[in-house]
Amino acid sequence: MAAGRSFCPLFVPGLRPATLEDACCNYFNRNKNCALIQWEYAKVNPEKHSGYDANCWGLTACDGPNGYAARDIFPPNDDGTIAPTAALASMPYTPTQSLNALKHFYRNLGDKLWGIYGFYDAFNLNQNWFAGVLPGHRPGAYRGHD
Repeated sequence: MAAGRSFCPLFVPGLRPATLEDACCNYFNRNKNCALIQWEYAKVNPEKHSGYDANCWGLTACDGPNGYAARDIFPPNDDGTIAPTAALASMPYTPTQSLNALKHFYRNLGDKLWGIYGFYDAFNLNQNWFAGVLPGHRPGAYRGHD
Protein backbone atom coordinates (compact mmCIF):
# COMPACT_ATOMS: atom_id res chain seq x y z
CA MET A 1 0.00 0.00 0.00
CA ALA A 2 1.39 3.39 -0.96
CA ALA A 3 2.25 5.85 1.78
CA GLY A 4 -0.49 8.22 0.76
CA ARG A 5 -3.23 5.61 0.80
CA SER A 6 -3.47 4.78 4.46
CA PHE A 7 -6.97 4.52 5.79
CA CYS A 8 -7.47 2.20 8.72
CA PRO A 9 -11.09 1.03 9.06
CA LEU A 10 -11.67 2.58 12.47
CA PHE A 11 -15.37 1.82 12.36
CA VAL A 12 -14.90 -1.93 12.90
CA PRO A 13 -16.21 -2.66 16.41
CA GLY A 14 -13.49 -3.98 18.68
CA LEU A 15 -10.64 -3.21 16.27
CA ARG A 16 -7.61 -1.97 18.17
CA PRO A 17 -4.86 -1.05 15.69
CA ALA A 18 -2.30 -0.74 18.49
CA THR A 19 -2.47 -4.52 18.94
CA LEU A 20 -2.48 -5.49 15.25
CA GLU A 21 0.80 -6.86 14.07
CA ASP A 22 2.09 -9.69 11.94
CA ALA A 23 5.33 -10.69 10.23
CA CYS A 24 4.95 -7.66 7.96
CA CYS A 25 4.59 -4.87 10.49
CA ASN A 26 2.93 -3.30 13.49
CA TYR A 27 -0.16 -1.74 11.92
CA PHE A 28 -0.46 1.07 14.45
CA ASN A 29 3.07 2.23 13.62
CA ARG A 30 2.44 1.75 9.90
CA ASN A 31 -0.74 3.83 9.97
CA LYS A 32 0.90 6.51 12.10
CA ASN A 33 3.85 6.74 9.71
CA CYS A 34 1.55 6.96 6.69
CA ALA A 35 -0.40 9.80 8.31
CA LEU A 36 2.83 11.60 9.24
CA ILE A 37 4.07 11.27 5.65
CA GLN A 38 0.89 12.97 4.40
CA TRP A 39 1.20 15.70 7.03
CA GLU A 40 4.85 16.37 6.11
CA TYR A 41 3.93 16.36 2.42
CA ALA A 42 1.31 19.06 2.99
CA LYS A 43 3.78 21.14 5.01
CA VAL A 44 6.43 20.96 2.27
CA ASN A 45 3.78 21.33 -0.47
CA PRO A 46 6.04 20.37 -3.39
CA GLU A 47 3.28 20.92 -5.96
CA LYS A 48 2.50 24.39 -4.53
CA HIS A 49 -1.22 23.71 -4.05
CA SER A 50 -3.30 26.47 -2.49
CA GLY A 51 -4.01 25.86 1.16
CA TYR A 52 -1.69 22.94 1.86
CA ASP A 53 0.13 23.39 5.17
CA ALA A 54 0.56 21.81 8.61
CA ASN A 55 -3.13 22.40 9.40
CA CYS A 56 -4.59 21.59 5.98
CA TRP A 57 -3.83 18.04 4.92
CA GLY A 58 -5.50 14.72 4.11
CA LEU A 59 -5.32 12.67 0.92
CA THR A 60 -7.48 9.66 0.20
CA ALA A 61 -10.00 8.51 -2.38
CA CYS A 62 -12.71 11.16 -2.52
CA ASP A 63 -14.82 13.38 -4.73
CA GLY A 64 -12.97 16.15 -6.54
CA PRO A 65 -13.50 18.88 -9.10
CA ASN A 66 -12.99 16.32 -11.89
CA GLY A 67 -14.81 13.45 -10.21
CA TYR A 68 -14.05 10.71 -7.72
CA ALA A 69 -10.43 9.54 -7.65
CA ALA A 70 -7.75 8.02 -5.44
CA ARG A 71 -5.48 10.79 -4.21
CA ASP A 72 -2.08 10.39 -2.58
CA ILE A 73 1.33 12.03 -2.26
CA PHE A 74 2.47 11.09 -5.75
CA PRO A 75 2.09 14.07 -8.12
CA PRO A 76 -0.01 12.38 -10.79
CA ASN A 77 -2.54 11.56 -8.04
CA ASP A 78 -2.42 14.91 -6.23
CA ASP A 79 -4.55 17.54 -7.92
CA GLY A 80 -4.84 19.78 -4.85
CA THR A 81 -7.94 18.08 -3.41
CA ILE A 82 -8.01 17.64 0.37
CA ALA A 83 -10.37 15.18 2.11
CA PRO A 84 -10.98 16.13 5.76
CA THR A 85 -11.87 12.50 6.43
CA ALA A 86 -8.25 11.45 5.85
CA ALA A 87 -6.83 13.83 8.46
CA LEU A 88 -9.66 13.30 10.96
CA ALA A 89 -9.64 9.51 10.73
CA SER A 90 -5.91 9.66 11.52
CA MET A 91 -6.65 11.08 14.98
CA PRO A 92 -5.64 7.88 16.85
CA TYR A 93 -2.25 8.05 15.13
CA THR A 94 -1.62 11.81 14.88
CA PRO A 95 -3.82 13.41 17.54
CA THR A 96 -2.16 16.83 17.54
CA GLN A 97 -1.92 17.18 13.76
CA SER A 98 -5.45 15.84 13.23
CA LEU A 99 -6.99 18.09 15.88
CA ASN A 100 -5.24 21.11 14.37
CA ALA A 101 -6.63 20.13 10.97
CA LEU A 102 -10.13 19.77 12.42
CA LYS A 103 -9.91 23.26 13.94
CA HIS A 104 -8.67 24.71 10.65
CA PHE A 105 -11.33 22.98 8.56
CA TYR A 106 -14.12 24.13 10.87
CA ARG A 107 -12.93 27.62 11.81
CA ASN A 108 -11.44 28.76 8.51
CA LEU A 109 -13.38 26.79 5.89
CA GLY A 110 -16.51 25.78 7.80
CA ASP A 111 -18.84 28.11 5.94
CA LYS A 112 -18.12 26.11 2.76
CA LEU A 113 -17.02 22.76 4.18
CA TRP A 114 -19.43 22.06 7.05
CA GLY A 115 -23.01 20.91 6.56
CA ILE A 116 -25.85 19.76 8.77
CA TYR A 117 -24.29 16.28 9.09
CA GLY A 118 -20.65 17.34 9.37
CA PHE A 119 -17.82 17.92 6.94
CA TYR A 120 -18.38 17.55 3.23
CA ASP A 121 -16.27 15.05 1.32
CA ALA A 122 -13.48 17.24 -0.03
CA PHE A 123 -12.32 20.60 -1.31
CA ASN A 124 -9.80 22.00 -3.75
CA LEU A 125 -8.64 25.57 -3.12
CA ASN A 126 -6.72 25.68 -6.42
CA GLN A 127 -10.09 25.63 -8.17
CA ASN A 128 -12.20 27.17 -5.38
CA TRP A 129 -14.20 23.93 -5.37
CA PHE A 130 -16.04 22.41 -2.41
CA ALA A 131 -17.92 19.10 -2.55
CA GLY A 132 -21.62 19.24 -1.90
CA VAL A 133 -21.76 15.65 -0.71
CA LEU A 134 -20.81 13.88 2.50
CA PRO A 135 -17.97 11.36 2.57
CA GLY A 136 -18.83 7.79 1.63
CA HIS A 137 -17.10 6.48 4.75
CA ARG A 138 -19.08 5.47 7.80
CA PRO A 139 -19.46 8.14 10.50
CA GLY A 140 -17.60 5.85 12.93
CA ALA A 141 -14.37 6.67 11.12
CA TYR A 142 -14.05 9.74 13.35
CA ARG A 143 -14.42 7.76 16.57
CA GLY A 144 -11.31 7.14 18.63
CA HIS A 145 -10.37 3.88 20.30
CA ASP A 146 -10.79 3.06 23.98
